[in-house]
Amino acid sequence: MPNMPSPDELLPDPDELYEHLVDQLSFLQNRGGKISRNKRNFRKTLSTLEEEDPEDWTLDINPNWIVQIETPDYLSRNDSKRDFAIQDGLAVVGGIIKAEENQFKEYSLHLTLIAHRNSEVRGHHAGAPCCWNHGSDEWKFRVAKRYHFDIDVGDDDTEDKPIAHLQSGGNFKKENLPKEIDSDAIHYCSTPLDKPRLPHPPMDPILVLQLVADQYECPSDIRSEYWESQIFEAESMLWERYYSRISEHVSNNDRTDLFDSLISNGRMD
Repeated sequence: MPNMPSPDELLPDPDELYEHLVDQLSFLQNRGGKISRNKRNFRKTLSTLEEEDPEDWTLDINPNWIVQIETPDYLSRNDSKRDFAIQDGLAVVGGIIKAEENQFKEYSLHLTLIAHRNSEVRGHHAGAPCCWNHGSDEWKFRVAKRYHFDIDVGDDDTEDKPIAHLQSGGNFKKENLPKEIDSDAIHYCSTPLDKPRLPHPPMDPILVLQLVADQYECPSDIRSEYWESQIFEAESMLWERYYSRISEHVSNNDRTDLFDSLISNGRMD
């Protein structure tokens, strides 16, 4: 019977990920077009990372990166009230990855979608956010959705979690926003719920940006053969090991362990 994959084999090696991220940030800082509004922050993140050791390093996306979400033509034509159909929104990408002695100690990337007060339907319409009906006139923006993509290798033994997972909500640090964003005018209706944590392959910054580019078609000028080559490299670095180990597990008809135990950080040594 084939050996069951060990959970640490689901993740990229920190030193290899370090080199990958240096190349990725170098690519991003040299991009033109609308994504270049973040050029200074790309450069700052890259400069700090290049000074680190490949086995002991920290990637801190602070200030966060901003992508303008523009109203798609098809939503405007359909008179839709959903998905930033009324007015443009913002996608905010941030997070921190920290490795010590070539082991991950902290890994959390987040994607926050921010809506302008005039960009969402009001009143008693289906899907109308209740925050605007009871909110302060000082609010100009609302955190419409927030997700974070985490790796948790089990240093905190209070509960088992999927090693790599997707989680909604979380701590929104307004102080990490770029200075041009009025953080005091943003309302965030947080929740104390941490669960469920959904199993999800590991992510890196450009894969988070690709989510926005693919599903919101923003920035509209980002797609090119060079962009796609970066996505291919990221998919191989972050996903090849994860999916191959899971495939090995589920293809074993004699397995006695459930999928949950394969991906749980409780099985880390």
